[in-house]
Amino acid sequence: MVMSHIRNYFEQYRYTGRFSVRDGRVFIRQDARPGSGPAALSPLPEPCGTWIRVTGSRFSDGVHCPDLDAAFGADEDFEGEVWILSPPPDLCTLCDDIDAYTARHPDGLLSERFGEYSRRNACTCWQQQFAPRLNEWRRMFV
Repeated sequence: MVMSHIRNYFEQYRYTGRFSVRDGRVFIRQDARPGSGPAALSPLPEPCGTWIRVTGSRFSDGVHCPDLDAAFGADEDFEGEVWILSPPPDLCTLCDDIDAYTARHPDGLLSERFGEYSRRNACTCWQQQFAPRLNEWRRMFV
């Protein structure tokens, strides 16, 4: 969500073609000629701790950290792109801060309570709250 907001995915390499998602992992398909049996699957060469972006998938589109995500979407075959991403550690820390902020304000409201009196005000969304820190990483053009 943050990387798409700042239009910067910190792309290191991009694979384009046919892919399969099986048991929570992404594989590159090397489709054989028709009638020669099932397609060969090669694991995506992703170093530990790497983030990836999936496009073209029906169930798994988006940015994932295979080490943190329990699994991708349902098993499927798709044609699209898989990007190997390498966001800087400072941005990952900022993402943790944003996650903590949105957990404290899930409905976008700020609640106050003083004895029997309580009120709820609209608070700024995470994009406004963290804009100064996000601008450092923002790309003007994709």
